[in-house]
Amino acid sequence: MPEQVQIPRVLWAQQREHVLLTIAVPDIEKVDVKFEEDSVSFRGQTSSSNKDVNVYEVKINLYEKIDPATSKYENIGQKFWRLLLQKKDATAAFWPRLTKDKTRFHWLQTDFDHWKDEDESDDEKAGGFGGNFQDMFSGGL
Repeated sequence: MPEQVQIPRVLWAQQREHVLLTIAVPDIEKVDVKFEEDSVSFRGQTSSSNKDVNVYEVKINLYEKIDPATSKYENIGQKFWRLLLQKKDATAAFWPRLTKDKTRFHWLQTDFDHWKDEDESDDEKAGGFGGNFQDMFSGGL
């Protein structure tokens, strides 16, 4: 049973108090998420019909600090894991990027469906996109 480690596709968006990460990998299971003040780690795996195990793993060193105790994650359908990062300082300016490193990563993309600009009010976005990230979570975590 060979194990292959890959970096998953990660989408990110932010609002004043939160950063939303979406890990876009179909049928991922055995998930382990670790929230630290300055980073977040994700590890999960999928199994194929030929018994190969694909491991998806990424550690993101964040631009600013988060509150690990109030950050959370949940499974959305069969294809996505959603991570809600609570910013440590909700009054600070929007992050110019997700990572501390200025490098552009091929696996990291902006989630424009959930993005909210710094000067945008909560009710300017319609149709559920860009709404309050907190409302996206089921609350059962």
